[in-house]
Amino acid sequence: MTRHEQTGTFPVWFIIRHHLKAQMLRYFREAHTLHCLSVTGFTLNPNLYVSLYRHFASWGYVVIAPSTETGFSPNHTNFALDLAFVLKDMKRRNTLASDIFFGVIDTTVTGVFGHSMGGGCSVLAGSFDTSIAAVASLAAANTNPSSITAANSIKAPQLYLSGQRDSIASYWTQQLPHYNNSYPFKQIVNIKGGNHSYFHLIAGLDDLVDNSATITRQNNSVLREGM
Repeated sequence: MTRHEQTGTFPVWFIIRHHLKAQMLRYFREAHTLHCLSVTGFTLNPNLYVSLYRHFASWGYVVIAPSTETGFSPNHTNFALDLAFVLKDMKRRNTLASDIFFGVIDTTVTGVFGHSMGGGCSVLAGSFDTSIAAVASLAAANTNPSSITAANSIKAPQLYLSGQRDSIASYWTQQLPHYNNSYPFKQIVNIKGGNHSYFHLIAGLDDLVDNSATITRQNNSVLREGM
């Protein structure tokens, strides 16, 4: 898939299960809605989140996970623009008779979702593209430009999930400011005993600097998916 500035290509994860019907979730409508997961946190490999891709796909979502800006000097604006771009490109592919995605996507309902830096960039993407119908995040980290500021320009529903013991993007310094600056259609959830790094099932670099959790990684995952 080509990047938003169309200067090169990048790999993405496509996880699809067309045969399943999804029941209504809180902020997303029905099966075959288009969902872009910017779950990549700072320096984290998108492969850490495969279980999350599969969980969303099992509910009938088409899940796209871009793998750009995973180095030590990520450009938050470019990453957010990539997220918005892949959603638009998937809408285009939905109209092509020769494409695997032809006619199977509800292009009126799209969402972005991410962890850490990916959460902040999801907020930026939601502010860049007003056609995005919902924005959600796991332990969203403020970006440059500020995703906290950008949250105020989003009219779509916003959901912020966090871990009580997160020392990287804490509830008080990161999640609550995003939430407080959002429009009324919003929700914030703080998982008791959870931390920042347990939002992915495979250990990553953030495990080295995060507070220890008082629940297991598996329990945190169950709560994450339940929300």
